[in-house]
Amino acid sequence: QSTRSKLKSEFVADPESPKCYEVSHHRSTPCDGGTHPCPLQQVVQTKGAVSVIHDHGHDNVEYFVKLTAKPLLNEQGEVYAVVESANNVTDMIKAQNVLKVQAKMLEFKASHDVLTSLPNREVFEDRLEQGMVRAGRLSSMLCVVFIDVDKFKSINDKLGHQAGDEVLIEVSKRLRGGLRASDTVARLGGDEFTLLLEALH
Repeated sequence: QSTRSKLKSEFVADPESPKCYEVSHHRSTPCDGGTHPCPLQQVVQTKGAVSVIHDHGHDNVEYFVKLTAKPLLNEQGEVYAVVESANNVTDMIKAQNVLKVQAKMLEFKASHDVLTSLPNREVFEDRLEQGMVRAGRLSSMLCVVFIDVDKFKSINDKLGHQAGDEVLIEVSKRLRGGLRASDTVARLGGDEFTLLLEALH
């Protein structure tokens, strides 16, 4: 009786006739749509086991539930009952999301300069090779520009490395702002930058 009263007050509208989405999903409406597919409907349609993950978070609180539903078939192969289980997989989903973010960060760091977020030497050389192939195919020209910052060592020595970093960041912004979307600006290291300008005639 106490459990039934708790369900009534928190989740279940009618304890005498509770709904699956009220008891196991803590929802007031049936599951449907792309974000909350109903595992019971899928089992009836496919006659096979189904697993789905629902996002039941609210008020900035993350809460993910994995629902597994398995059919019970009669001699004619028809579904006469469905067994469903619900497991809290919030910690697993959080860990997966953290790993995805870390993987993206590592991928970005492997191909970009950390300070300016510009493509690094490896990416620049790859784009140069591709650009040369395109230029040959389209009978166009490309231009490679090497740039360094005058008196950069003096800036570092007199004003410090933080000031030098700020100069490099500002240079990268100005270079990007002056190029087309199809062009490339990269940082090779130190105060050395390269530009790849394509589709020139």
